[in-house]
Amino acid sequence: MLDRFHKKADVVYIGYNIDEMNRSLKGKKYSYPLRGWGMGHKECIDYCLERDMLNPLYEKGFTRLGCWCCPRQSNQSLETLRINYPDLWDRLLQYESDSPQGFKPNVKLRDNSLEGGK
Repeated sequence: MLDRFHKKADVVYIGYNIDEMNRSLKGKKYSYPLRGWGMGHKECIDYCLERDMLNPLYEKGFTRLGCWCCPRQSNQSLETLRINYPDLWDRLLQYESDSPQGFKPNVKLRDNSLEGGK
């Protein structure tokens, strides 16, 4: 998928770390500098902390960041969303009820312990 956006690039640098070895794109043009430097998730967090560059959402309890409405996020991220961002949580519940597929296969947010007894 990236190739279509970077056809003219000689090298495309991707920020996957050594903890994400299963996330590799094939091709000579893709480079993974964090892996080359031996950096895992913890080392990346430490690097950003030392330089005051850490995304403030990590301070809210998130351990990984992506889209707030991603069905692939962890239950811990969903719980953090529910507690710290109730407006987004309510939107997510509405999206789930509007979707014929729900939020996640075999999981309903309203029936999940994440709902917190609402």
